[in-house]
Order: sequence, then structure tokens, then C-alpha cells
Amino acid sequence: MGKIGFGEVLLILIIALVVVGPDKLPALGRQAGKAVRSLKKFISDAAKEMDIDEDIKSVRKDIADIQKDVRDIGKDIESSVDSVTSVTEKALRDTEKAADLSSVTVSDTPQTTQKKTDGEESTPQEKGE
Repeated sequence: MGKIGFGEVLLILIIALVVVGPDKLPALGRQAGKAVRSLKKFISDAAKEMDIDEDIKSVRKDIADIQKDVRDIGKDIESSVDSVTSVTEKALRDTEKAADLSSVTVSDTPQTTQKKTDGEESTPQEKGE
């Protein structure tokens, strides 16, 4: 169904000739031709719009995928920054501890050593001075 053969077209033309008459048949043919062209143009435009709609849907999906990737990359960067921050803070604490140890005053360290009876050196703290 949907296909019209030569016999059917001939039958339609004969009926149109009888109903409309030979005077108006050419004008009716032109109007029918214009209507068919207009219908074809409408169908073609609708198909193009559907293709455009599909393209828009595809682009929107691509954009959503890119946004998801960017969010994931942002989370990875945030995690890396947190990791670097914690390592830096630990290094800073270790440096501060080392600086505290090196700032021990000279009076806190033994300055002179004295000989013990068996030949070993001893500090004034060991002698009880």
C-alpha cells in the first residue's frame, strides 16, 4: 500500500477530467503540484529539524560528560592539594622541632670535662657540682 501504479494514475486523471472539466484541469494540476512540492518541503524541513534536535541532544550529552569529567578532575586536584598540604604541615612541624632542639643554650651543655679516677672524662653534672 502507498504505491500508485500507472493504471491508478490514469483512472484518477479520467475521473478528474469528467468531474472538473477540460477547462479547469490544468489549473487544478498546477495547484496539486504546488501542494505536493509544499508537502515535500515541509517533510524535508521537519526531517532536518529532527536531525538538528538529535545533534542538540548529542551535544548536550557530550557537555554533561565533560562536566562530569571536570568535576572528577576537580576532586582529584582537591585530594592532591590536601595531601600536599598535610605533607607540608608535617615538614613544617619537623623543622620547628629541629629548630627548637638547636636553640638549646650554651649553659645547658657541659662545658668542661674532668678526669675520673679511672681515666675517663666526666662532666661537672656527673660529679655533682
